[in-house]
Amino acid sequence: METKKNDKNNFLVLVPHRDTRQEIKKYSDLLLNTGITEVYPFPLVSPIALLSKPLNHDELKQIAYNIRFNIGTSKIFAKETSTVTIPTGKGDMKLFGIKLELNLPNILTQRHIEPSVRDHKEHGEELRNNKIKNIINPFIIGFFLIPNLPSPRLCVSARENFSFRAAAIANMSWQPIQDGFKYKIGKLCWLPKKINQEIPSPS
Repeated sequence: METKKNDKNNFLVLVPHRDTRQEIKKYSDLLLNTGITEVYPFPLVSPIALLSKPLNHDELKQIAYNIRFNIGTSKIFAKETSTVTIPTGKGDMKLFGIKLELNLPNILTQRHIEPSVRDHKEHGEELRNNKIKNIINPFIIGFFLIPNLPSPRLCVSARENFSFRAAAIANMSWQPIQDGFKYKIGKLCWLPKKINQEIPSPS
């Protein structure tokens, strides 16, 4: 099977800290060992937006700031398994994993401006209009993709609660190959540990 360049998708993903991913992987492996078949593995990240093209460093930094502004110093919690439909280059598939209790109402706005990019007046308009195609909701740390076939039995629910503060965002490219998919996660842009909660005046 030959793949076309336009089969490739670009995602903005949330990447939990490595220690958190290791704990979640144990749970993911436990589910896969129950005999689930005919699924494709997925990296333990959460797609949060479909992009028309990758974001640059300033744009990643802005969204990381926005996310931290929205959640404050609270942890991000994950308490149950769920699915969300995403494009894959082989048609839409259901991504199965653990759902994050995360609400990002301002991810497409520039209301909370990260100080180092505050003077880039064109930045927000470009990000909204040209790069973020749509938000993928709910936000799920993916375990595996379910093809558009009779779904495997997924009579499972999370027996553990996960929570974490340390996380990053990154670009992820995703492309079909003959026997599955290949992906590449770009440079991580970490959410700041804390921010100034004062909302800067628009410039």
